[in-house]
Amino acid sequence: MSNNDTLQDEMWDRIDTSPLVVALDDDWATEHQLPLSVFRFPWDPEAKGIYFLKAFHGLHCLKVLRKAFIDYERGNQIGSSAGHVNHCLDALRQDMMCNADDTPMPMNHFPNKIGHEQVRMCRNFDQLIQWTKEPERHACYHRWSDYKGRVKNRMEMFAFCEEGSEYYGKMQQYFDKFGHKPPFGEDDKDFPTWDSR
Repeated sequence: MSNNDTLQDEMWDRIDTSPLVVALDDDWATEHQLPLSVFRFPWDPEAKGIYFLKAFHGLHCLKVLRKAFIDYERGNQIGSSAGHVNHCLDALRQDMMCNADDTPMPMNHFPNKIGHEQVRMCRNFDQLIQWTKEPERHACYHRWSDYKGRVKNRMEMFAFCEEGSEYYGKMQQYFDKFGHKPPFGEDDKDFPTWDSR
């Protein structure tokens, strides 16, 4: 990892957690013994529910925890609530205990570097991202920010159906009728115009 704070911040900020959300058909969810999601996919609410994938939720939590730590370390106001930080700590604890990775990590002569530069066999992360983008699961979702808090205008998160998507027409009809709104409320100064996306 780089000692350059700006570079580290940029690298962490570039981690895209948008593949976090998938729209799963209720029949598929039942076949895979998942509880049906209460939050429905807005462009096909009768057939599909919204699900978060653990790997991307974990990355989101790591980003939130790192940002809170960095803000604290730099004397900045911490943007995340204590409740969100505690939720993320507990979610990561549960994931580690549930997965119980038993990979041995070698000791070395440097403090705080256990397992540093260790070669590992990993799952294909790019393949997981691709799985979330398959038409039958793609949720037309974009995560606006890992740091700004709760999105007030939630439909804006589902405004990213591609033109070839079977849901593009429904999405367009909705936004033609109701228009786009800043995701974090009317005081959101960072909201891009839709023409500039």
